[in-house]
Amino acid sequence: MSVVTPSDDSTESYTMGWNVLLIAGALFILFGLFAVIFPFITGISISLLFGALIIAGGIVHLVNAVRIPGWKATSWNILLGVVFVLGGVALVTQPIIGLVTLTLLLAGFFIAEGVVSIAMALRFRGENGWTPMLVNGVFSLLLAGIILAGFPGSAVWALGIIVGVDLLMTGVSLLALRSQARSTASTETPPDDGVTRPSV
Repeated sequence: MSVVTPSDDSTESYTMGWNVLLIAGALFILFGLFAVIFPFITGISISLLFGALIIAGGIVHLVNAVRIPGWKATSWNILLGVVFVLGGVALVTQPIIGLVTLTLLLAGFFIAEGVVSIAMALRFRGENGWTPMLVNGVFSLLLAGIILAGFPGSAVWALGIIVGVDLLMTGVSLLALRSQARSTASTETPPDDGVTRPSV
């Protein structure tokens, strides 16, 4: 018969995971609050970030044009690279135009989501889950209608607030996940009382 002392590795791992969820949730909530309170600044920041990503994509295409053999592939990559870079520069130098464009794209996304959700809900009418799907579709169309009705003025707040709300919901979800994980671990893991337990 040997004597086994409980290891603290699992406890430390749990604690580290809980701390990561706590920090991540708090950061998401903080950024979400900032986005909701300052939607215009958030929208401009997103427009600048989007422009920078497009420029990076254009540079990748230009690099591929040099590396990939064949004039067709080279010409295509050069063309895409130039278009991407010019579009990205336009967004970075004129972020308000980019914000207006992104707002229109956001409204179009909600319209597409609403139509698809309503169509799917009607198709599966009477089955479990069709009512929330229908409500989600109607809500998406209403949100798109609000954005388009206030356009272009809605570009000042729409993107920032929607992104902020999404960040807030993500942060709250992470904190709820942390709380659930801690409660589950506390019920499944026996307390470490420092007493060695025999094992055969």
